Amino acid sequence: MKETVLSSKSLYITLILVLLCFAGSSQPGSPHRPPQQSKEAMLPQPPPPPEICKPDPSCSHKLELPDLTAEQEGQLKELGTKHLQAMIPLKAQLAEKEAGLVILLVSDNPDNKKINAVIEEIGKLRTNIFKLAVDHDQAIRKILTPEQKVIFDQMPKKFLVMRD
Repeated sequence: MKETVLSSKSLYITLILVLLCFAGSSQPGSPHRPPQQSKEAMLPQPPPPPEICKPDPSCSHKLELPDLTAEQEGQLKELGTKHLQAMIPLKAQLAEKEAGLVILLVSDNPDNKKINAVIEEIGKLRTNIFKLAVDHDQAIRKILTPEQKVIFDQMPKKFLVMRD
């Protein structure tokens, strides 16, 4: 009888220990075993898609300037639409090139010539985007009165803010 009680206690203790081991290892983020990540999750992620301004009242080309006439508002809306039509494909190409660069950088045998060529293409796209933004800014200024220009010139210029 004593042997049965002893073996029952041993069985219960063993069962509890096994359950504790399984319970501790099945918890996400357990200190015993770090969660496994897929190979793709460990690679650097491509940059997020570019922010594309949609023509709505909260859009950045809806300027908060005093005393805008109906004619000025119409001209600004037309300029904004043309600007977006020019920028959307360039920003999409830029996002595509940046994603391609990430793929080249994490490959097992990176080709520096290809990497440098993509970097050059990215630089050209960014230069073209910058030039379009400056041209757009100058076109806006041509529409404004001297008082409105003073306020407009004090507004932050998104194209001057460096990414990364």
